[in-house]
Amino acid sequence: MGLAMRFGLESVGGYGPTLATTVEYLGSLTPATLRLSGAGAVVTSAPREAGEKPHAPRRPVVQPFDGLPRALLAPEAAVVRPEDAFRVLHWPGFDPTRVAVLEEGEPLAPDPRWAGSAGSVTLRERRPGRVALDATLPAPGVLVLFDSYAKGWRATVDGRSADVERADGAFRAVRLAEGSHRVELEYHPRGVREGAAVAAAGLLGLLLALRRLPADRSDILRGQNSA
Repeated sequence: MGLAMRFGLESVGGYGPTLATTVEYLGSLTPATLRLSGAGAVVTSAPREAGEKPHAPRRPVVQPFDGLPRALLAPEAAVVRPEDAFRVLHWPGFDPTRVAVLEEGEPLAPDPRWAGSAGSVTLRERRPGRVALDATLPAPGVLVLFDSYAKGWRATVDGRSADVERADGAFRAVRLAEGSHRVELEYHPRGVREGAAVAAAGLLGLLLALRRLPADRSDILRGQNSA
């Protein structure tokens, strides 16, 4: 299993279709995509001064930028068609810290108990193919993790299986109930379980075939003499 990084986002399986989608998704440098990528600063070149030589190196200009944290809790969820997700994120006034854009299930209306910074999420473990977080919510909400979404990701919430949904067009989300939770996400490559089952069936068939063979050469000779 490979690990590739683009825009500070983790993608398992190397540079495949999933990561390519994320790269294309964040390829246009707009305020919305810069926030989603977690940018902390924007580096540009200073404008050329009058009389400056065309090929003279220009001084870099670093501008602080308030990118989103890598994980957050959204009190509201909107459900849209996959092809509309990116468009929604560019609507004027849209706030991804308040609304998670999902592509399945039911929308979630905000609860009044979400006033202020009532929820919290803390990263407990992160390594290739695995993330563990602690989340506390005053009301039902959505945990959004700004790492690349792939169908092989599976989640447990307090040890129970939970769905991993595509959020904001390219990332991962888990719906959570009110209260404190341990959320664990692990990546299981597609086809591994099926391949293991086929291999086990093949091994069982081989063992059954070996049991039917004569135990040694004397059994073969004994069978020929009787014939």
